[in-house]
Amino acid sequence: MQEKEDSPVQNGITRIKNIGNYRYLIYDDKWRLIIDTINNDTKITYTYYPDSIVLKYYENSHSISDVIIYHLNSAGLADSIYGHTKYNILQPEKRNYNADGYLSSKIVYNYVTNDVVNYHAYIISNGNIFYDSIIERTYDTTHLNSIGNEYMGLSFLGKSSRNPIITEKNTTPWYQKTINYTYTYDEKNRIKTVSTDGGASTTAYTYY
Repeated sequence: MQEKEDSPVQNGITRIKNIGNYRYLIYDDKWRLIIDTINNDTKITYTYYPDSIVLKYYENSHSISDVIIYHLNSAGLADSIYGHTKYNILQPEKRNYNADGYLSSKIVYNYVTNDVVNYHAYIISNGNIFYDSIIERTYDTTHLNSIGNEYMGLSFLGKSSRNPIITEKNTTPWYQKTINYTYTYDEKNRIKTVSTDGGASTTAYTYY
């Protein structure tokens, strides 16, 4: 796609172009994400309306399997999410944000009974997102997180943490797990690679 203007710069960071060697992100002339191509044969499309965004997931680039609708509030943030996958109806989700545009809580409902299935509250501190006491996070405050929602056209899902995550620890008694993250950076101090657990998995990023 031929962009009409240069990628917008936020905090010195432009939009993400590639994630690994299998995902290529395409934006419209307003730099909203419109196509997320995965492995050349699967893609996700985003269609924008005044009060909603519709995501469609295509298997083998032609057969729609998932449809997700994001209803937007007056600030352009998704305050409710619903839709279906190939085999199931999604549990509807309600989302709330703080005044700075960070997700503050979300409630998941049973799509049949409308009973609450799950509730998550988030604490925002110094621009970083912390979960409840079950999940503990630490951040590298010396770098900016250049791979957050706002740098890949997904600002409608709320701001991502300002800094890169260093550790994420799940303290649930039956599922105690800690993930450690390490990063390399490009000449503009943007995240170039993210590795977990000593390089067991590494993902590279490029930018427009």
